[in-house]
Formats: sequence, C-alpha cells, structure tokens
Amino acid sequence: MLPSFSIMRERLVDLYNLSSSLTLAGSVEDICSIFSSALQKVLNFDIFALLLKEGNELRIVETLGIYEPGIPLRLDGEKGIVIKCAREKKTVYVPDVSREEAYIEAASGIKSEVSVPVVYGNDLIGVIDVEKKEVDGFSSDDIEILELFASVLAAAFKNVELKNRLKEAEERYREIFENAVMGIYKSTPDGKHLQVNPALAKIYGYDSPESLLASVEDIGKQIYVNPEMRKEFLRLLERDGEVREFISKVYRRDGSIIWIEENARAVKKDGKIVHIVGTVEDITYRKKMDSIRDAMYHIAEASYSAKSLEDLLRSIHETVKELMPAENFFIAIYEEDKGKLSLPYFADEHGEKPEEKKLMRGLTGYVIRNGKSVLVTPKVFEEMERRGEVERISTPSACWLGVPLRMGKKIVGVMAVQDYKNERAYGNEEREMLKLISAQVASAIRRIMAEEALKNSERNYRSIFENSPEGIYRVDMEGRIIEVNPALEKLFGYTREELERMELRHLYRNPREREIFLEKLKKNGYVRNQEIEYVRNDGKTLTGVEYAAIVEEDGERYIDGIIHDVTELKEAEKEADFYNALLRHDVANKLQLIVGYLELLMDEELGGEAKELAGNAMKSCRSALEIIDNVRKLFILKKESSREERDIEEMVDSLVKEYNAEIDARGMEVEKEIKVRKMKTNELFKEVISNILWNAIVHSGGSRIVVKTREEENHILLIIEDDGKGIDDDKRRKIFDMGYKGKESRGSGLGLYLVKKIVEDMNGSIVVRDAENGRGARFEIRIPK
Repeated sequence: MLPSFSIMRERLVDLYNLSSSLTLAGSVEDICSIFSSALQKVLNFDIFALLLKEGNELRIVETLGIYEPGIPLRLDGEKGIVIKCAREKKTVYVPDVSREEAYIEAASGIKSEVSVPVVYGNDLIGVIDVEKKEVDGFSSDDIEILELFASVLAAAFKNVELKNRLKEAEERYREIFENAVMGIYKSTPDGKHLQVNPALAKIYGYDSPESLLASVEDIGKQIYVNPEMRKEFLRLLERDGEVREFISKVYRRDGSIIWIEENARAVKKDGKIVHIVGTVEDITYRKKMDSIRDAMYHIAEASYSAKSLEDLLRSIHETVKELMPAENFFIAIYEEDKGKLSLPYFADEHGEKPEEKKLMRGLTGYVIRNGKSVLVTPKVFEEMERRGEVERISTPSACWLGVPLRMGKKIVGVMAVQDYKNERAYGNEEREMLKLISAQVASAIRRIMAEEALKNSERNYRSIFENSPEGIYRVDMEGRIIEVNPALEKLFGYTREELERMELRHLYRNPREREIFLEKLKKNGYVRNQEIEYVRNDGKTLTGVEYAAIVEEDGERYIDGIIHDVTELKEAEKEADFYNALLRHDVANKLQLIVGYLELLMDEELGGEAKELAGNAMKSCRSALEIIDNVRKLFILKKESSREERDIEEMVDSLVKEYNAEIDARGMEVEKEIKVRKMKTNELFKEVISNILWNAIVHSGGSRIVVKTREEENHILLIIEDDGKGIDDDKRRKIFDMGYKGKESRGSGLGLYLVKKIVEDMNGSIVVRDAENGRGARFEIRIPK
C-alpha cells in the first residue's frame, strides 16, 4: 500500500530538518546520533545499523535492535548483503532473506533487509542497513527515502571532514605563525601591519606582536632605513604580484640597524592590492659574514697587487671602512727583536700622529703586551690610567678599538679604529669583525714586507755580487759557468767568456782536488773552509779558501760558491811563524841569558843605585819573558787542540803549592769545594785557573779564596771566588779585552784576554760577577761536558 501524501510530506520535512541539523553537526558522533533519531521518525524497521568504511573494513558505529553487533565486516568477504552493497556501491533490497544465500543473521526473526550505500562522488563512506521481521517489509518509497537520507548523510560526513581539515589547517597555520623562527606578517600597501607573529616582533626588537602593532604606523618611514626601498618593494609587488629575496636595511626599536630578506605576495581585489602577506628573515649575520669574506678577499688580492707597503695599508683602510666607521684608522708594526713599534700608516681627522717612541706606553702598547683586543671608552681609559696600565699620548677619543695582528702565536702589530665623538661607535660586533680579518691583514703585511725585503735583498745581493772583493760564482751540476762576478774574473785572470769555455778542473793545480771537492759537496750538500791551490791565467799559483753549497731554484740544482784569496795571508803566516819562532827561541834564549847574568851581578856587592838598576832590569826581562810565553800560548790556540779528561783538583793543588809563599805573605786561605773532579779540557786550561787564582791572591785584598766545581745539565761549572774588594762595573766590562790592565797591574794586559781565548777555544764561557755574599769577585767558567 502506497503511503499517503501527508506521510510523504512529513518525511520530506524530516529530511529537510535532518539536512539542517547535519549541516551544523561538529563530529561523526553527532552525525550518527542525529541520523539515528531522524531515521526512527520516518521509517518503520526492527533493526538498524550504520556502518562506516575504515580501510578494507566496515565498522558499525550506530545500531538499533541488534543485540550483538559482531566483528567488523571485511569488504573482500564472500557473504553479507551489506558487503554486496558496499562493493557494488548500489542499493540492495532482499524481500525474503531466507532465500538469499549471502544473508548473515544479525538478529532472530528477520525476514527482509535493505542496504543503501553512503557515497560521496565515487567514494564509499559507509552503508545504511535496515531490516524487518516481515517478508517484503519495505516499499519503494521507503527505499527512496533511505537513499535520500544516505545522500544527505554523505554530505554531512564530507562537511565534517572538511571542517576538521580546515580546523587542523588553521591550527597548523596558527602553530606555524606563532612558533616560526621567521617573521610573518600581513600588512596594507599604505604601511600598516594588520597581523604579525612573535618572531617578527623579536626581529624588530619589540617585546610582543601587540607592541609592534601599536608602535608602527608607517612601515616605510619607521622600519626601512631608506624609504625608497619600500617604494621599490611595492612597485615590484604591483608588477609581479610577488617579491622574492628582497634585501634591505631596517631599524630595530632601539635604533640599531639590521639587514633583512623579505618574501611577499600581494592579495588583490579588482586588480588592486588589498593586503600583503610576507615573511622576514634577519640576515645581518649572513651579510656580516659576506662582508668579512669580501674584506678578506680584497685584502688578499691587495697583498699581491699592491706596489708598496703604503699602498697595501691604504687598501686595507678602505676595506675596513666598508665594514664600520673607520675614518680614524691606523696600523702599527711591532718588531719584537728590536722592541720597536712603528706607525707606517696613520689616518686621523686631527692629523696628530703620536710619537713612535711613546706608543708602547699607550693603548697600542697595551694591546701588544696583553695580546688581546681592547674596546676603550673615556671611563675605561681613566680606570686603566689609574692602574698604571696606560698613559695618554695623544688626543683622547670617545671610543677606541684595537686588535693584535698575529702570525701564529707571534704578535706582529696592532690594527685600530677610533671615534672622537660617539662612545657607542664600536661594540662587540665591530670587535669580532676586526678580529676575524686581523690574521688576513697580518699575513698580507708580512707578505708585502717580505717582498720589499726581498727586493732590497736582491739589490743588496747584486751590489755585493758586483763589488765584493771575494770571487763569487754559480755553476750547474755539470760544471758549466752560469754566473761569475768581476772579482773572480780578476782572481784568475780570465774573462767570463773564457771561463765558460773551460773545464773548471784546469783551474786546479792538482785536478784530483776538484774531484775530491765535488765528492764532499754531493755527499754533504756543502763544503766549508776548503783550502785549494789554483793556477791563474798567467801561470802563477794562488791559494784560496772555498765555500760552496748545492742550492735548488725553480726545480734546477746549482752550485753556489765563494773563493777567498788567501795567498798573501799564507805568506804572512809563514813570516809570522818565522818571527814567532825567532821570538820564542832566539829572543827568549837571549833574555834568559840576560836574566842569568843579572842574577850573578846582583849576588855581587853593588851600591844602592847600581843594585836598584839591576833589579829593574831583572823585572823588565821577566816581564818580556811573560809576554813571549803568553804569545806562545795564543799561537798554540790558533792550532787545533784536542780536549782530554784532566784532573781539576790536581791542577788547583799544584797551583796553591806554587803560590804558597804569596798566599802566606798576605795571610790568605784557599779552600776547595770540588764536586766534579774530572773535566774535558785543552792543554792550556791550567793557565785559566792559574791566572784567575794569581790575580785573586795579588789584587783582591781579601783573606779567603774558594775554588768550586759542580755539574750542570750540559756543562761543568768552575767557580773561583774571593772575599776582597771586588771589581767595579766599568772594569768588569773591559777586563777580558786585549791589552787591558788595572792601574795597579804591571803585567802585559794579555792574561785575562788569554783566559777568555782558552775558554772560548773549548766552546765554553766565562763571566765575572759580584761574590754571592756581595763582597769580592766571582769568576764563573762553564765548559761543555
């Protein structure tokens, strides 16, 4: 029986109300509840189930009349009217379930079943399933109303899905907006912010987005350092609809300036920009690093292209001016070995260049001494001055910043900027910038200074090469002449061209010596002090001392050498040997005879004046013999002397015994503290102890002499110390000079000079100091082990 018109009207009204209610539903649960209630009003059924698709299953979310809902239905199952409906996405009506093999019993007594798919577009959302305990219990109107309900239900589910997605999207947008590290904004073309996130407020230096929105009325005037950049930004937006990587300088709230990169999109209506949505990134650090990188590149480039140190330093100044205010700028060079600070470059608005000799007392010297950068305001300077760390050496500045220039760990100079008006001209950012480029500056300065030194060296070398009295040459490893100086041409009597055509062995008196020379050279890489006899162009023989070394230059190996003509010196040595032998033998023997005759004469009964004259003659002869003996010892030192292990205590004992009469006559004592008895010395070392000991006995005026030895790390230390009147500073400076002697001394002045020579012959050292107790003299002799 067909339903009456009034029933259909009621159903349509209920459908309308259902649609309205479902439109307002906020969740799947709400939809299911609303739908279940509405369905009961318009349709007579015994069992109802609403199933929603989840993956490959249908899950029951709302039921009426089913005692045990059962497990989820798999879409790939073989049985079930609901499954068939879902797979075919079509309504399935079974008037008599007893005749349907696919029927799955959900409750007892069911006779008929209708399953209607809930489909949106081509997507299955779920299935509405209703059942009745009578055969053919559903009319076509019932099925039609179910299908209408299913379409409304599908729209409701999709609407909730879209609402949820929108909500999630809004939540994600809000989370991104609030927590993004990048500044995000929405603004109007006339320069008013409509919305800003916390990151943008932070970038611009504001406490909160609200503070930024309240404070900035005109972005172009209040934010942009150059308002023209804002106009260019809007022009690009108008033309292209978007702007990418737009870089500009902007003010922060405190007035400081930063660099930003902006990306933005224009939102238009009727062809006009309604608002702008964009992002802002603080790229100040990146710009700073780019600037520093550029600065380093320019400095490195200048170190190669500059013609002089002054050109390089001027270029460095211009580069620093790109990084910070640096009208007042200077570079000081520190030469540690000389303890000298100089100002090769100084640019200053006052033009007052400090005196270089005072630099070490000022801030520049402070940086050198402490090895670290320093940022100084007047207040800081006053405190440093109060502590005695610096002195004022020029016009005071409002802000002074200096950094050390280093090569490795060594400080080679200082780079500084200063401002005479603004105490905040420089801060930690500028300090870090200067520190970052300082190594490059130091390297560039050292490079150009090395080049200038090399040029000077080359000029000096050429001057020395051309004007040296020594013969200088360069030959290749095959012995071909590469270069000779005029002195070498003169030495052998050949021109360069003639020497180039010769085999060099022909210059040797004994050609075998040339072979030996080359063997030593190739083995050791050098030959020193090699005495060789050569043959000149005129046939005469000359004696030379040759120094040579193998050098490598541009991948090629050469032999560089110097020949010193010692022909005249060798002749002079022969004459010296003759005169020395004459002095030491013939003259000394004659003096000994005279001494003997004077001793015999003084044994005779002589008058007062005659006896005095004979005594003076005796003293003169003995003084002359002393001189001859010292000359003999110096001559021995010129020859190679071997070192042997000798007993120091035995030497001291024999000398004390020899000088015993003088020691007793002066009421003195000689003590020993010998901790090391044996020392490796030359044959004259006893003269060292003898001379110092005798001087202490005769000239010190003391009562006690101590001779000590002890072991040091690489040396044996011998100390001879007295408690006498000591030696004043002036005399101490000259005491080892040849010929020097005190006013009270009647000696030759060779004694202590000989002592020094003997010690130096053993690669030792000798010094004289005040005695440890402050009274007397102390001689310290160190001899290598």
